[in-house]
Amino acid sequence: VEFVPKEGNTVRWYICGPTVYDSSHLGHARTYVAFDVIRRILESFFGYDIFCVMNITDVDDKIILRARRNYLLKQYRESKPSLEAVLEDGFVELAQAQVKFEAKKAMLEVKVAAETRSGQKKGLEEEVNGLVYKHKLVEAQGAALAAAKAGEIKDVSALLDKVGDLISSKLDGEKGGDVRDQEIFRAHAAYYEQEYLEDMKALGVRVPDVLTRVTEFMPQIVTYIEKIIANGFAYATTSGDVYFDIRAFQKDHAYRKLSYNAATTAEQLAEGEGALSSGDGKKHENDFALWKSSKPGEPAWDSPWGGGRPGWHIE
Repeated sequence: VEFVPKEGNTVRWYICGPTVYDSSHLGHARTYVAFDVIRRILESFFGYDIFCVMNITDVDDKIILRARRNYLLKQYRESKPSLEAVLEDGFVELAQAQVKFEAKKAMLEVKVAAETRSGQKKGLEEEVNGLVYKHKLVEAQGAALAAAKAGEIKDVSALLDKVGDLISSKLDGEKGGDVRDQEIFRAHAAYYEQEYLEDMKALGVRVPDVLTRVTEFMPQIVTYIEKIIANGFAYATTSGDVYFDIRAFQKDHAYRKLSYNAATTAEQLAEGEGALSSGDGKKHENDFALWKSSKPGEPAWDSPWGGGRPGWHIE
């Protein structure tokens, strides 16, 4: 198929940017170096004028959780807890994490055993492997707690460096709803956005012509969702969430047209929906959130459905 720009020699290019909840990793490097190479070829070899726009996802469940937990852990450190207090808190959270892991693993293994379709079985098996891998990080923190209990780690700060994720998870469960200053979430996202841009500069990746952020386009996102509802492809729940109606869309359109596997695994769904989504009021389990009502401890913007924020897919 011949590539023909819509506006003379100008090519408008939108690139999905990172969700800035943590430091960039090798996957980011591979993605944006590849984009940059293609962009340079289009400009320098084919002579196109590229107008490049990149969006930064600066509000998301991952950002909310990480910002909240970092904030609470900082307060915890500043309270100067004793080694004994850190051990007690750590072992309590470790036990809960172990119970959750074993329950989820057992549930997934039952699904794997019952699944007869090869594509779906493979997806479930990958989900089990991912769960086991992530739990190894928890086990490493458990080993650090055991070492401290045995007297091998005596410095509280050093121990917190190793078991901070466990402690912050416990703190978030107890106090996460009390974190209400939206600047905490914005500052967290801004920090990792800047770190990402510095990483890209170090790799020689050129900056886009325009950099946008989700939080700068809330009115437009709300209007967009209202249009989807008006078109009959989304619905609001009594709790203030808005979901895309997959079955309504599939009546006249192909859904997941570009996916090699039409099935959606629970892991894929959870990745898009986020850890803070309840799923209450869904018509179908695979319907996904366009707007999420915000609970205490979560940033919120006004909408016809109440205070909330966009879902990852609409961003």
